[in-house]
Amino acid sequence: MIKSLFNKNEYSEEDLNDLILTGIEESLNLDYKSARALDKSDHKKIELAKDISAFANSNGGIIIYGIEEQEHKPVEFSFVDGTFLTKEWLENVIDSNIYPRIQNVQIFPIRIDNQLSKTIYLLKIQESIHAPHMSADKKYYRRYNFKSVPMEEYEVRNLYNRYSHAEMNFYSIWTKKIDPVEGEDSLNTKIKVFIHIKNISQTLEKHCKLEASFSGIENLGVVITYQDPNINQRLSSEKKVVITSYNVSPIFPDEEISILRFELEIENLYVQKFIQNAVLELKLFDSSTTKTTEHIFSELMK
Repeated sequence: MIKSLFNKNEYSEEDLNDLILTGIEESLNLDYKSARALDKSDHKKIELAKDISAFANSNGGIIIYGIEEQEHKPVEFSFVDGTFLTKEWLENVIDSNIYPRIQNVQIFPIRIDNQLSKTIYLLKIQESIHAPHMSADKKYYRRYNFKSVPMEEYEVRNLYNRYSHAEMNFYSIWTKKIDPVEGEDSLNTKIKVFIHIKNISQTLEKHCKLEASFSGIENLGVVITYQDPNINQRLSSEKKVVITSYNVSPIFPDEEISILRFELEIENLYVQKFIQNAVLELKLFDSSTTKTTEHIFSELMK
């Protein structure tokens, strides 16, 4: 669930309730903080900077300020007073207490009952290519289990190399449903899938690979077709259909490419069942990292 949560562009009270109802535990990429974790004291500002820099120095993730946890599981809301601790104040604390500044920290204020006094802040932090980032206490931190811990000297030194390697990231995954033309005797519906990636580093990427696999499509009569000769298809040991694609030319810094396009043909009888049950799992390999993500098809079809 944390993967699908991280891939969202908007958040609501329903998303937070789902975390509590399903008891999603804290992890390397998810941290719950009560409202008490935010105030204007220097000590709390340093703690905030420590936690955010640890995510950026590690693999990224989400911090939610405004949820109480017990034994690392969310139990109830703990509201932040958004009239006093504003989004702008939070942005300023992050910018002025972490060095170098972390790019693209996204802050999502969720107002319960549309009241500023009942605010929950969800912060989404990307893995940083400009790491290591130092907190205001002059220390470097990383995520370990459920905590932010100081880094060893060799870990800090290794992070300086992150900037010198190319790094790709998922840029967009979208679909286009082609319904049967009215009047035609068609028994199938087609769904086109497009996957774009982007070079988020300052280094040329010569080689990267994308693996896309489906689960939840057994016995639905799904046929996968593509025209790109660089695409390969195989059946994994878990009986999943795996499609592999490679970049055919170097990818320049900040360049976006379409790395995989394919078409699904599904019998009309099974289309809705496919949309509700199918999960698209993606694994992206580049010269320095491996990234994975998964998408419930019903969300891609919105």
